[in-house]
Amino acid sequence: MQPVIATTLRRTALAGSALGATLTGHLMATPDTGVLRVAPVLWLALIVMLVPFGATGRRGGGTFTAWSPVRTLLTLLAAQAVLHGLMHWSPWMFGLVEHHDSPLITPAAIAVHGVLAVLLLVPLCAGQRILARLVAAVRALLPAPRRRALPRHAGRIALPADRPVAQPSPLVRTSRGPPAARLRPVAAIPA
Repeated sequence: MQPVIATTLRRTALAGSALGATLTGHLMATPDTGVLRVAPVLWLALIVMLVPFGATGRRGGGTFTAWSPVRTLLTLLAAQAVLHGLMHWSPWMFGLVEHHDSPLITPAAIAVHGVLAVLLLVPLCAGQRILARLVAAVRALLPAPRRRALPRHAGRIALPADRPVAQPSPLVRTSRGPPAARLRPVAAIPA
């Protein structure tokens, strides 16, 4: 497994977990919220759009290390906070039908988000450790990719000094278009 693929899988797991926890917390904290039938399609589209963000590095390059539980928890809480704000200000984007008379932050919402983040921390950390082991196993089994060496003269063109430089002919036109040709006069067509 390439480190880039492992990073993409981690990003997908974090995005899906944050979205699921935020939806659960939002629906538990505001019981008058309705969910549209198209909502699961919107949620999947949101995760698919978030996955490419941060995809850097060359294929096969770099390393993958599992994040610490603290970093994972802080990332999950930050993602939940952003998604919670988006769900509050634009619920239509997530397929939610909500009355906007509910406050943005409530103690119940904070408690639900915190508990869900801690519960999701265990599988996310275990998944990252599994990904790190897979990347290490592939690196141990496969030989390191060799870099192609470029010749020393790559990118330079050396001309011999004694070679004369071609001068353009004065008859050559610099404008574009077909070359000038001498046309014979056309004889008058008899009527």
